[in-house]
Amino acid sequence: MTVRPTHVSLDAATGRRLRFQGLFTEPVLVEQITQEGDVLFVRVRTTDGRPDEITLEPAELHAALEHAPPGPSSPGGPRLLRAPHRS
Repeated sequence: MTVRPTHVSLDAATGRRLRFQGLFTEPVLVEQITQEGDVLFVRVRTTDGRPDEITLEPAELHAALEHAPPGPSSPGGPRLLRAPHRS
């Protein structure tokens, strides 16, 4: 069975700390996900600040999301910026 990621699941993973079993010993910050067919190219940042890129199947991303704690990643993660209020 092939699990195809949706934009919702890709967006839900971006900006979060996720644990990818067998790839990293600690959770990594997901910075960007690019999908090409059934392959996901995931740009991450390790806890010591090193950038890395991994290739995942959609099922691996879904498994990481299912086991992730709820909520945003960390105080250092990506943020939404609001435009200044104009009178």
